[in-house]
Amino acid sequence: MTARPPIPMRTPRGFTVVNSLAVILVIAALAGAVCFTPVYRTICPGVCIPLKTRANLAALESGCKRFKADNAGADNNYPPGGAANLLKYLTGKAMPLEARDGGFQRVKGGVVYGPYVDVDTIKTGTSPDGQVFLDSYGHQIGYWVWDGEKLLGGGNPDIKDPTAYASRNGRRMVDMFCASPGPDGTYSPNAWTPGTDDVVTFVPKD
Repeated sequence: MTARPPIPMRTPRGFTVVNSLAVILVIAALAGAVCFTPVYRTICPGVCIPLKTRANLAALESGCKRFKADNAGADNNYPPGGAANLLKYLTGKAMPLEARDGGFQRVKGGVVYGPYVDVDTIKTGTSPDGQVFLDSYGHQIGYWVWDGEKLLGGGNPDIKDPTAYASRNGRRMVDMFCASPGPDGTYSPNAWTPGTDDVVTFVPKD
């Protein structure tokens, strides 16, 4: 009777639980080491904070556009200019709620469906004008709207000439924009000033 050949041992494929845990621990240790280095603490605020501010401004701009779309039957316009109006009209704060329709009413009457931005994702604060959105540096997010002749609105700090700020080579770029003065808390003469730290939503790509 011939002996059977030995059955080859199967080589396990893929990661075992122990392998996976070891990889996770190594990655966590490396991430922890990087996060506590002086270089990380220096670079991260300069990269992450402007990106966060820009993302928040984009969310507010998107909310304004959706407000305008829902409001097409009324005056077919963005919320009135001004930092406090931006928060009021996009979140419904300080406006009478319309529970039946799930939206809120405008001060002048008529239902506008909202809210258009999650107030918990963007910092807010109190100013002499009322409740306002704040950027990642703690400054007011300003808001301006074209009224047919010029850009009206404001923030604190304010832009002295928002129409010039939102124009390039004599051509106005937008009908509405939100802006942050950046870490220094002041606006440059215009959005195209070389080296400006202002953060705006409307800057087009060249």
